[in-house]
Amino acid sequence: MKNILTDEIISLIDWNEFFRFWKFKEKFPEVLQNNEAKILVDDANKMLKTCKNCGEAKIEWFPARSENDNIIINEKYIVRCFRQQTKKNDGSPYYCLADFVEDKIGLFAITAGDNFEKNDDVYNSLLRESVSQRLVEALSQFYQKKNNALAFAIGYPSLPDLRIMKVADEILDLKSIGITLNESCMMSPVSSVCGFYIMHPKARYFTVGKISDEQYADYAARGNENIDEVKKWVK
Repeated sequence: MKNILTDEIISLIDWNEFFRFWKFKEKFPEVLQNNEAKILVDDANKMLKTCKNCGEAKIEWFPARSENDNIIINEKYIVRCFRQQTKKNDGSPYYCLADFVEDKIGLFAITAGDNFEKNDDVYNSLLRESVSQRLVEALSQFYQKKNNALAFAIGYPSLPDLRIMKVADEILDLKSIGITLNESCMMSPVSSVCGFYIMHPKARYFTVGKISDEQYADYAARGNENIDEVKKWVK
């Protein structure tokens, strides 16, 4: 599906992160008292207006279940997950993303695309990068609200193994919306995000944290690979 840039999507842009990219310490909107920041956000909004089609998204839902810290999708694709190991003293559970998968899972890929006007000067190149990063986050939030689910992005704290991108690519065909993967499983355009939508009522965001040797060994065994290979990808 393609998107026309709407006021609703623009309203979801995190301008604090935008200004953090530019090394401003003040919070938005107070930061706009700084004349340089005011010029910067004006230029950013002008750049947004040049992007008529603000990217594309592909979202599909599949039957899924959990098994031994794995997520099984369509009884065919296996997504290995890590479980938290750092000791907790408050009695809370040691979370694993597979805990929140019972009967279905959503898989999404969203890109802001590369529709911005190009300019070879450093300022406009950085502006394009900072605007497109915030835009893809806004698009992700928009679809998260639309699907009433939590979004867990591949490569982020709950799913640190970027190789899961290969599974997503096999299922969704990322090229169909203009996303390609390099040998390191990084997406191009960089202003893209891919991951899972989960609707479980107890689902929550969490960080896997430090991974023990026992966790590495278990993860490697579930993927029929050696520990050193896992550690190359997940540190």
